[in-house]
Amino acid sequence: MVWFWLLKNQIPEWTNMEKSDSNLPLSWSEENSQEFIHYGNFFVPDRSLQMSIICQLIPNFNETMRVLELSCGEGLLAQTILKQRPEISIIGLDTSDLMIHKARQRLSEFGSRFQGYTYNLIDSQWRKIYGSIHTVISSLAIHHLCDQEKKQLYKDIFEFLKPDGALIISDLKIGRAHVWTPVTSVN
Repeated sequence: MVWFWLLKNQIPEWTNMEKSDSNLPLSWSEENSQEFIHYGNFFVPDRSLQMSIICQLIPNFNETMRVLELSCGEGLLAQTILKQRPEISIIGLDTSDLMIHKARQRLSEFGSRFQGYTYNLIDSQWRKIYGSIHTVISSLAIHHLCDQEKKQLYKDIFEFLKPDGALIISDLKIGRAHVWTPVTSVN
């Protein structure tokens, strides 16, 4: 597992991004969602530790904060953040109706502090509707994109991040461009 953390004022040079060898489309079925819900703790090593670290990396602002979670799944990370950080509200996006349903159920105790919606990670339309965001988090999703799609996603995210906002990614592998600065590595 590789961890990356980047503040908006540390935007890297994007011109070194390479095209991925993979041209596979991002596909995720409701069956995949059900399997991930069932076996997620086996698929994700040190899951609780990872969620705690992400929560700690979210910068503090002196105001109510909006966090956008890409591919929020059943809401486990959002639950950790909402419990530990009462000043945060989360917009959770996922490609799966089942995952959004499970996340809304899990996070119902937080009321309007969690809003969940379906989206398509590759489609850029969702990137224009949430306004200014303090932090964007993603766990185990961006590796599905080829390098060019990642490049565009990162550019778009930095367009709607607040000044001194952060993009926090926890994923399975690093792309060949090595754009991010590692914070820690959990094996």
